[in-house]
Amino acid sequence: MSPWSYRLPLAPFNVGWQTHYLNLVYSPNKAVSFVIAAEAFRRLPRLKTYGRYPRNTPFGPFRISYEEDLSEMATEREFFYSNDTKTVLPAPEKLTRIVGCGSSPVVHYSGTGAYFLDKLSDGVWRLEVYSDAVWVNDPYGNPRLDRYVSVAFWREGFGEPPSSAGVRIPIAAAPSTPETADWVMIVKARTLHHQRLLWKSGWWSKMERLSALMCP
Repeated sequence: MSPWSYRLPLAPFNVGWQTHYLNLVYSPNKAVSFVIAAEAFRRLPRLKTYGRYPRNTPFGPFRISYEEDLSEMATEREFFYSNDTKTVLPAPEKLTRIVGCGSSPVVHYSGTGAYFLDKLSDGVWRLEVYSDAVWVNDPYGNPRLDRYVSVAFWREGFGEPPSSAGVRIPIAAAPSTPETADWVMIVKARTLHHQRLLWKSGWWSKMERLSALMCP
């Protein structure tokens, strides 16, 4: 599997391999689908058959849907999805990693960028969220450096839960707290840059760039 990627200054214009347009900031749904495809390559046995279409759209922990424009991986500890999904996990409190675009039963998000959630310890999660990406032209049209295909932008002032804007995450509370779940609102990152945040069950632990922690 050979994905094509682009440096950020060129990615909005898709001036390279047009049919292989792939960039985490500017084509987040496709990028998350590639994350899921990579997991399928690692986890599924070679030459195994899953029957004929449409019975073969769920296979192992994976599912694809043309109608929903969706690729998905759901395991006991991981939940990856490239678009809105209604898949209900039997034990969401056991999750340790979420990669997504859109909303799911465990994350409500009104933006269009990709986001990554990783459990660091009981009650503490790390969030990485990317800017909104919006298609403004046919990505397979005549490529020019003055013709945008996708643009990224950010919004602020989302207000407080239960507003539909931003990210709303039900995560099992830390053992020392009596609540069964907490909700938190996370604001999105700016322009082409993302912010990495630490979220602690029920309240903000930190809201700052954690480049030293995340990218040693």
